[in-house]
Amino acid sequence: MEADRHIQARFVTRQPKYAVPDVPYSIPVNVSYPELSNLIKSVLKETNGQVSNGFDFLVAGEFVRSSLLEHLEAKGVSTESVIEVEYLEEFPPPNARDSLQHDDWVSSVHGSNEWFLSGCYDNSVHIWTKDGTSVFNFADRKSVV
Repeated sequence: MEADRHIQARFVTRQPKYAVPDVPYSIPVNVSYPELSNLIKSVLKETNGQVSNGFDFLVAGEFVRSSLLEHLEAKGVSTESVIEVEYLEEFPPPNARDSLQHDDWVSSVHGSNEWFLSGCYDNSVHIWTKDGTSVFNFADRKSVV
């Protein structure tokens, strides 16, 4: 039964203020990264009072976005030995402050002190002021800009 299986994991970080004791932890194989984050947060709170919003985890050089067992199987990592799990402080994705609408993907951007130019995969060129006002659109090009 999957729910009863556990693996041994060592948690390592490059952020010293978030380091946990260097001992193997027994964790269920079906755990996912939110549960791993809660584990690290509780260990940090118990050991040194540090608090963080959350953590991201890497195993075999890639972020864990599924259950730990699924990730290990996909990467061909054996569950018979102690797994090294690297973690780092999680940051929320950035919020867009502004957006300039284009009819297709933007392929190039060039700027100066007062203007910037964007080229698109639909062969169009747009000139904008630094505050984002469209000044000129040219769509009669023969190839991607």
